[in-house]
Amino acid sequence: MEIKELNWNKKNGQHLFEIKFLEKDVKNAMNNVYKQAQKYVAIPGFRKGKAPNSVLQKRFGKEYFIEACKENLAKEAMNELLKKETGFAAHNLDFDDYNQEGFNLRITLFKVPELEKDDYKGIIVEVKSVEISDETINETLDTMRKRMATLDPVTDRAAEKGDKVKIDFDGYIDNEKFAGGSSKDYELELGSNTFIPGMEEQICGMNTGDEKDINVTFPEDYHVKKYAGKPAVFKVKLHEIKREVLPELNDDFAKDFGYENLEDMKAKIKERLINAKEEENKNQIVEQVLDELDKRFELKIPETLIDKEIDYQVEKFSYDIKKSYPDFKLEQFLAETNQDISTFRNSYKTKAEKSVKGQMLIQAIIKSENIDMTDEEIKENIAEISKKAGISEEMAEKYYNNPNIKKSLVEDLKVQKAIDIIINNAEVKTVKNNTMEEK
Repeated sequence: MEIKELNWNKKNGQHLFEIKFLEKDVKNAMNNVYKQAQKYVAIPGFRKGKAPNSVLQKRFGKEYFIEACKENLAKEAMNELLKKETGFAAHNLDFDDYNQEGFNLRITLFKVPELEKDDYKGIIVEVKSVEISDETINETLDTMRKRMATLDPVTDRAAEKGDKVKIDFDGYIDNEKFAGGSSKDYELELGSNTFIPGMEEQICGMNTGDEKDINVTFPEDYHVKKYAGKPAVFKVKLHEIKREVLPELNDDFAKDFGYENLEDMKAKIKERLINAKEEENKNQIVEQVLDELDKRFELKIPETLIDKEIDYQVEKFSYDIKKSYPDFKLEQFLAETNQDISTFRNSYKTKAEKSVKGQMLIQAIIKSENIDMTDEEIKENIAEISKKAGISEEMAEKYYNNPNIKKSLVEDLKVQKAIDIIINNAEVKTVKNNTMEEK
């Protein structure tokens, strides 16, 4: 076996090697594969360990032994590389066609890129100016009023937009009930655009106790493909109409939320919205800097890392939905949306690749800046965490005494330091009324 270094691109993290397997390497690896098979496989008519290679090949097929041989050679090559190469995140293997007289294997080690400080400093980014209008504050207040609203029964008129109604409905396509098209005592806000276009509008005008056939057409882009573009009839019975009564916007309302008065409430809401926009701008700065670094250095991310991130994204999707719908099953969701798991996973690929690239670049900045955390910094952060969680520092310190938990905390804090460096060293231009202002 001969190992040759072909290329080492420090900026995009790719370290390429070519391994040449000679005839003797291939012969030894193949003999070992056959010996392993002889050791564990019983063949009728032969004592264990004595079956000829030709018989084993006939039993399992030639390709089985070729693939096992290549796998063993790859492991051997990796073991040799690891004697001198460390700190790589993943690897990729690319074999030439198998040949008993010898063949080549290219191994690409994917490492955290090696960046210079000038690589990620002074990058121009754009963010929107932080402006909170009175209209935005009023929209927030309206949302809060809706949360405190009461529902009064309506008996003297028909349902109208803004009302909340309770209905039974059964959906039919081609005179046949369809899956997911029926419900009893369903609560719906008219005008919320929850249902298929046209349905809520036709419920408006119905009175309590009314029954009605409502004709609609599923949108062409409907998430359940087999229903897309099809006409449907919903048999609807209206049981109840309620109107939303909003509380008066005054000092008493503000006090219910813990504010001194209405003016204090508006001021605190404005402060909170400003903080949220500033945080959003920081995220935009980081994202734009990382995107620019990716463009400059053309990071190549192995499929193994992307697949791992997709696993995480799919699990998070299921977890988030289960918080509201505990009986949610991904398999059922895929069936109802006419997707297979491969298509669904592929929908996360771009997002996953971007996430992994971002993680790699942040680790590169941590390495470039020699970022670490002092014991004092760790202690201060644990104290801050305990304060936010409403627990004693002693209890928090006991929790973070676990080596794995503490390591995770330290890594998170190092990432935050790297993010602060990105933000503080970007050249930020603020977009305001179609003009650019340097920050």
